[in-house]
Amino acid sequence: MNNPKFQVFRSTANNQYYYHLKSGEGYKTRQSCYDGIASVKANAPLDSLYDRKDSNYNYTFNLKATNHEIIGRSENYTSYSI
Repeated sequence: MNNPKFQVFRSTANNQYYYHLKSGEGYKTRQSCYDGIASVKANAPLDSLYDRKDSNYNYTFNLKATNHEIIGRSENYTSYSI
């Protein structure tokens, strides 16, 4: 992840904070959202924290923190590449 860009915003639907890298989870406070961004930045470079799944031209991955919680999910892809 060279020079990732994050956008923090507050949802009008549930009043929670979110960030976009591609997507993120909802947070109750702005600071918690920034903490989530820091976790993604710290863990994304570590290949061992990616859980890759593939089946019949459908490839996805989850990024996990060192405590094994999922901190990022990919969209679906039709080809596999690292």
